[in-house]
Amino acid sequence: MAGMRLRSTLPDTHIEERSKSTITASIGLVAPMTSLVLELGSPFEGIVKVSSEPMRHALTLMNR
Repeated sequence: MAGMRLRSTLPDTHIEERSKSTITASIGLVAPMTSLVLELGSPFEGIVKVSSEPMRHALTLMNR
C-alpha cells in the first residue's frame, strides 16, 4: 500500500528501470552486509554476541 502511494508522488525519473535496478542492487549489497555485521551468517551463532576484549585491549594500549 505504501509503495502504491509513494509511486504516485515520485517523479518519473525515480520510476525508470535504471533507478529500479540501482535500488535492487543496493538492497542486494545492504542485506548481506547487515547479516555479516550482526553475525547472523554464522551457522553456530544465531545471537549477536559482542566481545568486550577489543575494548579492554584498546584501553590497555591507551594507559601505556
